[in-house]
Amino acid sequence: MAMMSGSDATVALPATLPAALRAEFRRAAHPPYETPNVVVGNGLLMTACWVFLPATVVSFVFTFHGVLAFALVLASWMYSDVPATNLLGGDAARSRAAVEDPAMVRRMWYAKNLVLWALITPLCTVVAIGLGIYEHRLATTALTVLWIATVPLGALGFSSWVGVYFPNTFCPCDTGGNSAATGGGCCAAGRCWC
Repeated sequence: MAMMSGSDATVALPATLPAALRAEFRRAAHPPYETPNVVVGNGLLMTACWVFLPATVVSFVFTFHGVLAFALVLASWMYSDVPATNLLGGDAARSRAAVEDPAMVRRMWYAKNLVLWALITPLCTVVAIGLGIYEHRLATTALTVLWIATVPLGALGFSSWVGVYFPNTFCPCDTGGNSAATGGGCCAAGRCWC
């Protein structure tokens, strides 16, 4: 771990991708459980909408339909929440410490994306396989599992940049790059996050 000194404390930054992955898994496994809560919450919300809303509303809300589409839509909803893909704001102290080192920022983003992928993909794969066996559609199930395992990797990479350019919380920044409103935060690409 590399140590970077911030304005108020020294922050440990990962020197390698495996170290960054360990740090992210630790963050996910400890309170406030932000990433697991967001993933589970979105999965439950999507499942409730799919199961309990009237068929006309389900057809309007969801573009893809059918039993195996459920696993695809579930994965999409679990990946798409702002707190899950906000790669800077959820860990603002480490983000502030790493913002001047592009390699460090990439390493931290890769780790965050891989942890999100590791939390969602196995669950959605099991759902797809279970539904495929129930429906006796093994070829379609194989394609569904392939989609669940591969497509989000590219989307997560893109969401990294969208989350930086359009953060979910805009903060007024002073000239030092810190949020004047909260006493913390970070500015990059003309945008601020807290």
